[in-house]
Amino acid sequence: MVRQARQIFFVDSLLAVRLLTLLLWRLVERALRVHVETTGSTLTGWDKKETQKPTAFTMMTKFAAVIVVKVGSHRQHAQPFPSSEPSAPQANVASASG
Repeated sequence: MVRQARQIFFVDSLLAVRLLTLLLWRLVERALRVHVETTGSTLTGWDKKETQKPTAFTMMTKFAAVIVVKVGSHRQHAQPFPSSEPSAPQANVASASG
């Protein structure tokens, strides 16, 4: 009886985690699409064509290989963005020292 209750709790927990990840994934996609709509820009899609409706999966694959190196309080990209990506995002990293 206790074992069955633990299994049910475990399954419920996994479902809750899955639901939260799907909500987060949708939030990322919505934020991308709102940005594209407000700026009037386009992003490169899955098939290397410009799109006004980017998917979260496409954008996540673009950032999968980004490595940030931190030395002290200075942060920089380990490698420059490829020149084939003209709309590569630029980040302003503010120093935390005050």
